[in-house]
Amino acid sequence: MSINLYYFRKVLAKINLSEQCKGKTILFSTIRSYPFPLHQELFLANILARKGAKVYVLLDDHQLAHWDTVQIHDKNAVMNPSAGYLHRLKARIILFLYSHRNISILYVSQFLKKGNKIVDEEDKMNIISSVRRFFECGKYMEENPEHKKYYEQSLQNCKIMKEVASELFSVIHPDAVITSHGIYSVWGTLYNYFKKKNVPVFVYGAHAYKTDEIQLTNTLAQTLSEDIGCEKFMNSCPMLSPDQERLLKDYFESRINHRTKDTNCYYAWMNDLNHWKIEKVNKDIKTFAIFPNIIWDGDIIQRDTIFNGIWDWLISTINYFKTSKHNLVVRFHPAEATLWKDSVKLKEVVQKEIPDLYDYPNIFIINSDQPIDTYDFVRNNVDVGLVYDGILTLELIYLGIPVISPAKNRFTGGDFVLSPSSRSEYYQMLVSPPVWSEYFTEERHLEFLKYSYWYFYDSCYKMPIYSDEKFGHIVYNKKTMKKMNDSGYLKLEDKLTSLG
Repeated sequence: MSINLYYFRKVLAKINLSEQCKGKTILFSTIRSYPFPLHQELFLANILARKGAKVYVLLDDHQLAHWDTVQIHDKNAVMNPSAGYLHRLKARIILFLYSHRNISILYVSQFLKKGNKIVDEEDKMNIISSVRRFFECGKYMEENPEHKKYYEQSLQNCKIMKEVASELFSVIHPDAVITSHGIYSVWGTLYNYFKKKNVPVFVYGAHAYKTDEIQLTNTLAQTLSEDIGCEKFMNSCPMLSPDQERLLKDYFESRINHRTKDTNCYYAWMNDLNHWKIEKVNKDIKTFAIFPNIIWDGDIIQRDTIFNGIWDWLISTINYFKTSKHNLVVRFHPAEATLWKDSVKLKEVVQKEIPDLYDYPNIFIINSDQPIDTYDFVRNNVDVGLVYDGILTLELIYLGIPVISPAKNRFTGGDFVLSPSSRSEYYQMLVSPPVWSEYFTEERHLEFLKYSYWYFYDSCYKMPIYSDEKFGHIVYNKKTMKKMNDSGYLKLEDKLTSLG
């Protein structure tokens, strides 16, 4: 973290002061006292505090078994570091730097009355999602002792967070709650509790495709199309202006030509690209391409509709194509070979389940480290895309390729994505694939443009303390000061002021 104290003070002093939030009580479910989440949430807390709100920041003081952060590939990592002296010292320094008379720090232990909270089905969904995330395997195996142990730890987390949420509701009765994630045993429990109490809950997170911007929505990141802001934009915007369409087109082209930070990372190392051409015996044979994400990324039960997660979907689809006349291309995510090299590789998981994966002439495998330009490949070979969740949903549609998505995800809020409501309907789409010219009407094209613009532009807020160069880093420097005058930051202030 590059924290220049001179600019740190100047940036906080630059926050616009007002009394707009006077009388409001806002709770941050921060929990983790790592530097990155602390800086983010304390910066947001300062915006609210300097506008008159009473702000509470909740941190864990070694009461939780884990923080839903470490994964099985993180060798020797501490599951909950809050008892460590150095960790606590760093956290105290950051808390001191952001201190304000309207900000109070609360700790989990303050709200534990040794009550035995009962978990419900929504809690169990978060617990299982925690297990799936930690083991990076796409499913919870109850017969596995290690899975069962982590399940019990997550269950205890859930009971603790439920008791804390109940006490917080009684003691401070917040007008709004702000949290990261909103899922798993740590944040999901509190998210669900306050939602049921009709307290507005907002989930923030760094925008996946904008280096210095965040999203702040009243739903989970994995179900972003259900956000009330999205619904308002889609209903109130009759069409995009020519300038908005041009901006959107330029952005899609920058992704397809590897000029964005993530796509550049995926493709920069590929010096000699492979060029595949899948031959078809006759025109009735179609080529489907399935694009699974990294196995643990956003792998939550709340996203599942007709399949039990990305693993079940992928295995079921491959098995279906063993007897199909159509082709299936499986493109494993290039992030497995770049950004997340240490993560469990999905292909290894699939091969254990399907040992004869390479025995079928109509099933083609593209490994995560295979030097293939996905965009060039789909343009020349693919008739239909299969995506559980991911930005390829929008990119494929931009390239004129229909997308079937059998899940509730960020991009399935409109009819421009084909979303089967049952497995039989899904398999029927694989028998009789959609024809682009028939299903992609003008209405769906407009809906696609509006949603894409909302996702990439309207839903974003400038987070001035994010580094331009490196994701997950906080900076206070001249650039930070300049961003404090950006309209995107002023939009963030307005959004926070409106909460509660």
